Amino acid sequence: INNTQKEESVVEKAETPVEPEKITSDDGVLNLSYGTYTGATKDGYPHGQGRLTYTKSRQINRNDIKNRIANEGDYVIGEFFNGFVVYGKLYDSNGNLLCSLNFGVGSENSYDSK
Repeated sequence: INNTQKEESVVEKAETPVEPEKITSDDGVLNLSYGTYTGATKDGYPHGQGRLTYTKSRQINRNDIKNRIANEGDYVIGEFFNGFVVYGKLYDSNGNLLCSLNFGVGSENSYDSK
């Protein structure tokens, strides 16, 4: 009887739910023509939370009525949708906050995403 009880307890332990591993397949590093993106991706584009560090000057979003430009070394931390900055904050290369960004989700073809 003692051996049977031990076997049952082993079976119970094996059936105890195990926490799933954190899925990181959507996280990555993308080398874009204008910068490096680190964060969540979808179909090879920035999508979700991430950080985009610019390697050359570039307009942040063609739909920006303020026509803001990120310079080499500047970075955006925020939310991306199909390769586009949706909202976030722009910092200079020293980590100083330059401005907050909120563009919303625009047309997927409004500008080159890579």
